Amino acid sequence: MPLTKILDTFTDTPGINARNHIADTGEAYTSAPFGPVFVIDPTGTKARAGVSTGTLYQLASGGFGGVQEIGDEVFADVRRADGPLASGHLSLMYLMDGAVSIYEYYYCQFGFTTNVNEVNVQFHRVQQGVTSESSGWLPGLIPLAQLATLRLGITIKGDDEHEVWYEPAGGGARTAFGSWTPAPNPIFTGWVGDNVHKWIGLFSGLNGFEPTKTEVDNLTLLGGGTDWSPCVPAPGAVTKFQDTFTDANGTVLDVHSADFPVGEGWQSAGGNLMDIQSDEVVNNWNGSGNYVAQTDGAVGIAYAIGDEVFADVEREEATDGYGQGFAFFGDGANNYVVLWIENINATDIGFGGYRFTGGFVDHLDADDPLMPTIPLAPGSKIRLGITIIDGTHIEVWTEPVGGGTRTVHFLVATLNTDANGHWVLTSDLIANDRVGLFTRAFGAPSNGRCNKDNLTVQTPAGTDWDPCEPAMGATTWESCP
Repeated sequence: MPLTKILDTFTDTPGINARNHIADTGEAYTSAPFGPVFVIDPTGTKARAGVSTGTLYQLASGGFGGVQEIGDEVFADVRRADGPLASGHLSLMYLMDGAVSIYEYYYCQFGFTTNVNEVNVQFHRVQQGVTSESSGWLPGLIPLAQLATLRLGITIKGDDEHEVWYEPAGGGARTAFGSWTPAPNPIFTGWVGDNVHKWIGLFSGLNGFEPTKTEVDNLTLLGGGTDWSPCVPAPGAVTKFQDTFTDANGTVLDVHSADFPVGEGWQSAGGNLMDIQSDEVVNNWNGSGNYVAQTDGAVGIAYAIGDEVFADVEREEATDGYGQGFAFFGDGANNYVVLWIENINATDIGFGGYRFTGGFVDHLDADDPLMPTIPLAPGSKIRLGITIIDGTHIEVWTEPVGGGTRTVHFLVATLNTDANGHWVLTSDLIANDRVGLFTRAFGAPSNGRCNKDNLTVQTPAGTDWDPCEPAMGATTWESCP
């Protein structure tokens, strides 16, 4: 079969919020923070519209992932609800930017009209808060009766051509229904094939009021036979910066050099207050407040959308408010962003952060009772990391020390976060070229439990593909040897 880029059969624990579910191909979900918009149905095999209207987005992350190209298809098997609400609908969403800055996306809306045996169709493309365009209702109706199931899909023909079709559930003879060819618009040009508009998702409109809810299965993004080869391994992660702090005990950070790039050294913001012990950085500081050390920029780091920054950090002491972390987007002076794990109580940590641009702004408040916390005992370590969604939107995650299963943390929707749980910065510092280390303390000795190691900036690995191989059409997908 053609290349499956995203697939979700919604196989999971019955009743859980689909935002906490992972797709078959590994993508995580998010949704607007109200009600269970979609839940896993009682059979544990489908997504069911919840008690409210709203959107369930799917993020396609990394490499080939969800990059949507000419010829690609987005579809799902949809069981229509049994109510007659004229405004109820189910929409397939695609070419989405993941709700960064201004929400950008296309969607094909299937309207559950008062006609109990048929549904109508219209396309939309949206740059939320700026502009939106609609095809209006396309001519004709799709034969989908209440409580019946049909595969509904769209094919991306180009930036300005989108086709809708339907098949029997599970696939079969296809019926082309209609197309939308909107006039070219520079706001919406170039999304096909880029590395930003690579989300797909579902939108449930008023289905929460139906006696028997709309259900969805086999949500899929399918490659359309563009140039790729399924048996060419993808490049691994590209390291842009790494420091394992391998050096003699007592070496102060200022005279230490990173592992990579060769020649990149360190500078401090207020003296040699960090040194190396047992190939880790420890603090040599009894001060109060926030201490940041940045690299010296002799070589520099070119940050890009999709890059990751992380470090293995140890919780120090049990004192509330203390924290350890790293800095990124630094300029070597008074512009940078810091993220840290902060002691919440004797057993748990939260996530704190701020952007410094001549002052402290864009705070993440670890003490907010709605912010996520995780258990971490004093003296224990965790890998703390971020993914750069764009220059002003940051995803926060943790892994076991050394890497492993990743947990993405949905940050509470405050002034400085968005509906996807991303940290929102009000100024874009991605052009800066430094990385750093961070400590937060209040006067007690701070060199006992504050170790930091494996500070890294990298472009993550992709999936197995090669965009330079000739198109192969329908091909059986197999794992690379």
